[in-house]
Amino acid sequence: MIHYGFETGEYIDIPDIESEQGIQTQNVKAYIEIGHCLNNQQKQTKKSETNVLENHQDVIKNNGPCIDELEKQKATNINIINPFTELQKLKRKLENKYDDNDKWPTQKKRKLLIESELNLYSTGCSWDSLNWSCAYDSIIMGLYSLYNNTNISCQQEWSTQSTLTHFLSERFNYIQANSSRNLKDNQFNILCNDFRNKLTSINPVKFPRFGTALVAIDEIISVLCNDNLIGRQMKCLTCEKKVSSLFQKTLNPHLWTKHAEDTGYSSLLDIVTIQEWSFVSITACKNENHPKDHQIVFCHTPCWLWFEVWPQVTPKTIPSLCLDLPSSNGNFQYELNTIIYHGMNHFTCTFIDDNKHLWFHDGQQNNGSPNFLKTNNQIQISDLIQFDGCVANIYIYRRL
Repeated sequence: MIHYGFETGEYIDIPDIESEQGIQTQNVKAYIEIGHCLNNQQKQTKKSETNVLENHQDVIKNNGPCIDELEKQKATNINIINPFTELQKLKRKLENKYDDNDKWPTQKKRKLLIESELNLYSTGCSWDSLNWSCAYDSIIMGLYSLYNNTNISCQQEWSTQSTLTHFLSERFNYIQANSSRNLKDNQFNILCNDFRNKLTSINPVKFPRFGTALVAIDEIISVLCNDNLIGRQMKCLTCEKKVSSLFQKTLNPHLWTKHAEDTGYSSLLDIVTIQEWSFVSITACKNENHPKDHQIVFCHTPCWLWFEVWPQVTPKTIPSLCLDLPSSNGNFQYELNTIIYHGMNHFTCTFIDDNKHLWFHDGQQNNGSPNFLKTNNQIQISDLIQFDGCVANIYIYRRL
């Protein structure tokens, strides 16, 4: 260094590497927020909240204040806050309109979900006391919920099942599209009257249009399905042949006694689930051409299934919240969607929406509008068997 003239050169101050003075920091992600300023920010409007959000972004972009400034402010009332955490809080506040100090934000979210569902089920079929309509009211409200809960693929499949399902799907789409509007007339009542007119034109004896006549729910569903047997046809995967017997949706005590043991259940059971009954019904489809070790499955799993139960039949059938049924394309899952009750010559229904909330509809109450009952964690099996003095008669499942 002396050889090259560094001894007589100009002196230059070199910062001490162990000192932080004079060294710029590039990765300190902190900023200063004075206590009294925080209270002022809480009182600002949405517009000022947006400005605060932009200021936070500027602080992050500039890598925060340097250490010298932090040292100077140590004696004052200062809170060092992570800007990323505060930015996330402000975004949540601006987007969701929740208070940062709210201890129960999930309850507010649940309330907003219920309010959105109230628009979807703000009206419903009201009972016609002159021309008894409770059977039609219950099936329309139950299927409306079923249709709203299914995916687009199932909706398309359901709409092409028969001319009546196509008719209902178009009207359901219209009602759903206008659920947030205050239409002059009750669209559900208009739909119910048109639906009854179509059924009467098909069979005026089973479906009388006027008067105080009772109608069987299963008869309405059979016509809706156009007596379509495709969803009940079975096949044997082992020998790849179709089975002549059909899947039975009504619990037959003789059928249970005969085939329960072959399925692995006791024929002396007092209570069985719909899932257990389904397995026995599948086993019952075997005949002498299909040994016990052959596997019987659905040829085609329908987009919806319904089961008819009666309280006086032994064993007593209780619902399963979910069903797992075999098919030629693998197992398919179903979820309980609608329950139709009967008692004192009157039909009512409950249904579970897509957010797992239980609703109740009785055309004689609340001007036909459904009532929100319970969330999924509050639903009891007793609610699904008997409700408001009526006993469950029909269980309707939707394919997932």
